[in-house]
Amino acid sequence: MNNDEFEITTQATTLFEGDNWFWLTYDINATAEEGQKIDAALVSATLSDGTHAVANGDPNGDRTVKNIVEFVAGNNTRTVNNKLTFKTKNSSAYSKRYEGSTDERTMTFLPIHTGKKIQIDFSRFDIMYSSSTTYGVRAEFAVYSGHDKTGTLLWKLDSHEAASVGPKKILRSTATDGALTVVFNPKTYTSSYTGDGFEAEVTEYESKPLAFKEAVVNQLSTDIAAAGAKDLDIISFNVKQKEIKAN
Repeated sequence: MNNDEFEITTQATTLFEGDNWFWLTYDINATAEEGQKIDAALVSATLSDGTHAVANGDPNGDRTVKNIVEFVAGNNTRTVNNKLTFKTKNSSAYSKRYEGSTDERTMTFLPIHTGKKIQIDFSRFDIMYSSSTTYGVRAEFAVYSGHDKTGTLLWKLDSHEAASVGPKKILRSTATDGALTVVFNPKTYTSSYTGDGFEAEVTEYESKPLAFKEAVVNQLSTDIAAAGAKDLDIISFNVKQKEIKAN
């Protein structure tokens, strides 16, 4: 093997007249980063009569890594290399609603890089949480720092209003090892009491110190100021900071 070039040696195979099909498959590393490409080209084939160059061994197209993790039942752990997409599991291939259950499921995310922490940002959120305490379903949904519910609570679904919008902010682990855990219990098997679920981007985050960049000052008004006037707008100023790369 030379860099990304490699040779595949097979057992002695008798070829037949006409078409003889072979195929190449890849096992993708669990830490492969989103956006990476998987592709291959056949450069040559060595048969009993010698090596034959392949003129059109690199057909158009490739495959792109898309790290999508579904929130399946059980207690799950996933290592994050840069970022991934986290979403609810649909009840079927024909439904947008999440699968029902009365069991608690958890997903713990761990940063692959030392010193980084996991953060989660929900782009859509629709979890069933009834406005009534006497009928309907109130699903349980919470996000914690650490590996389980003993960690610091970062956010919890506790109102009907929040059920369709989620946290509305980025949630970031404060745990020493950067771990973050999501806990979810749909509390029902009835599809009419479920929602369209959620989708979120889970990323590694590294805190970096900030430094002064500039201050922008604006004159807000030049109108005449009356004697005795209060709270007159004079100037505004915007203090900007720049990031300093951590060593």
